[in-house]
Amino acid sequence: KSQTDTESKSANSKAASFSAVENDPEYTRSLANGFAQQMLADSLRIKLENLRGRFEYITTAEQRIDLEKKVVDVEDRLLKAQRNADQYFVKASQIEQEYLTGKRKPIDKPSSSFTSDHPDYLYQAQFAPTVFQPDELSRLAKLENIYPQVQKLRDEIIAISEKLKEIEGNLSVDSDEYKARYKDYQRNLKEFNSVMTTYIGGKKRLYNDCISVALIKAGANNNLNIKDEIDRANSHFRSAMAIRNNATPDTQHESEYEALLLDELAVTRLEVAFAKLWEMKLFQQQLLSRVYKLEQNIFGHVLSSTKSNISAKTSGNDNELQPVQDQITIVRVKNNTISPQGFTFEADKEPPFQVFEKSPYTDENPIPQHKPLPDGLVYKIQLAAFSRKVSYDTFKGMAPLFAEPVSNGKVTKYYTGLFNKIDDAEDALPQVRALGFKDAFIVAWHDGRSVTLTRAKGLESTGAPSSTGVQPDTTRINIEKDNALYVIQLGSFQGRFPTEMAQTIRALAPGKDIVRKPDNKGGFVYSIGSFTDIDEANRVKDNLVASGIKTAFVVAVDLEN
Repeated sequence: KSQTDTESKSANSKAASFSAVENDPEYTRSLANGFAQQMLADSLRIKLENLRGRFEYITTAEQRIDLEKKVVDVEDRLLKAQRNADQYFVKASQIEQEYLTGKRKPIDKPSSSFTSDHPDYLYQAQFAPTVFQPDELSRLAKLENIYPQVQKLRDEIIAISEKLKEIEGNLSVDSDEYKARYKDYQRNLKEFNSVMTTYIGGKKRLYNDCISVALIKAGANNNLNIKDEIDRANSHFRSAMAIRNNATPDTQHESEYEALLLDELAVTRLEVAFAKLWEMKLFQQQLLSRVYKLEQNIFGHVLSSTKSNISAKTSGNDNELQPVQDQITIVRVKNNTISPQGFTFEADKEPPFQVFEKSPYTDENPIPQHKPLPDGLVYKIQLAAFSRKVSYDTFKGMAPLFAEPVSNGKVTKYYTGLFNKIDDAEDALPQVRALGFKDAFIVAWHDGRSVTLTRAKGLESTGAPSSTGVQPDTTRINIEKDNALYVIQLGSFQGRFPTEMAQTIRALAPGKDIVRKPDNKGGFVYSIGSFTDIDEANRVKDNLVASGIKTAFVVAVDLEN
């Protein structure tokens, strides 16, 4: 009996194979997090060496103090990242030892027969236990139980929305029936948003944490189809955040509703990425069907799967891509050139754009607001729109800066530079983007009125007076098509977007989004796009104008994702 017990105990404590270790999601996640923190530590170490090398070039005590602060900050972040990396690797090593000594029970090895894996939900997939931990699988199961309520509330919102549209057409938005229905509409939106936030928020966090683990385990780091799904999901997440940032108190519930629909589309795209990784063909088709339905509900059509071109330079090897940003050298101006009274931009005395080591703006000398534009043709670079007060250091020493409150003061747009030529603005734009403002883009005014870049180029090429009265260079301007994105702005509309106009757009611009953002008059500005080719955008715009949409015009609204 004693011998039998010993043999049984020995069998139970038999070391697991290393494949069993690899199937443990906690082990893989520890390794993934460890590698991520180690990469961060390595990059900070390089940054630290560069900062230390700058001590040879400082000339003032103020510069030394500022540089020492930066060095200390990077040293602290480096130590923290390295400490985190070491802790994750120690954790992975401990898990290995637990398997080798038999203290941890191996997870059943998933079947290699992918074709038999037909889950109703992602957490039921055969490979899910290798990526999600048991408590996470339980949380995902509970979240899926919420979805029927989400669908019910969404159907009610759609029904009320259709009824509002009908009342608006037959009666008036001022009628008692419309007001009563609209009140129900807002109440349903609020309830939907609350339930949907729980559902989507939980899945989004878990999927974002685990998709990189699934990529590592599947050895699919170079699978462009899978990464394309992840990129598209992240793009939808960013669009949802933009809707929230542009929301006004009057449109808060509706804007959150639209943002959550985009979040749901993004989460479903991540599920498609998992399905592709695990080669679950049937489940993938079911998810894609849901994606198409969501896109129809959100955009009115299915989105094109064509990826935008990414600007890059090659060096020697055709397969080696180097981002344009890496080629940029930012020229900074020493702050001791600023007068004791502070920085004041004068167009005839200051460069149209410069970058100081430290922001020249202070509470005593703040960023100017509503500053009148000079006559003639001028360009600025729009940096961002913030709904809260931001630090002057946010703008990394750029000058001049301009602030323009919009939406009744709830949101403020920030611009930099004041250029007379688009060539100068385009030269400054890569520097702005290299300073962290990836979505910065050029805007133009003529005699104080906003004009499209196409119109501004035309005025510049025909010799329209610049803001200084100097005739600009009439050389033809070439815009690199890979570096700019364009949309066709349709105009501002009160109430709902006209159905007949939407039908015309879908016929003439298939595969393009119809998007909106609130204006400061209680309505919405609608646009379609985006286009990477200015000629294509103009061609579609001309067709829209010829079809009766006279207000259509092309605007450059975004540069690089």
